[in-house]
Amino acid sequence: RGLKALQIWQTDVTHIPEFGRLKYVHVSIDTFSSAMWATAHTGEKGRDVIAHWKLAFSVLGVPASVKTDNGPAYASEK
Repeated sequence: RGLKALQIWQTDVTHIPEFGRLKYVHVSIDTFSSAMWATAHTGEKGRDVIAHWKLAFSVLGVPASVKTDNGPAYASEK
């Protein structure tokens, strides 16, 4: 758990029932403030994670570190 805002974020992606072409929700949570950012995407690949983080960073700021489950999307070299 972070000791101040923007210190540690936890992030993951989950599959949802289809809403048009959007099948995945990417979620990032600030572990100190519980501020959350969620975006719907067509996939769970590296490019989708990058799109999610660009939006989250522009609204909430850039965290010092991000914790993930090290799934393939987060291990991408993109």
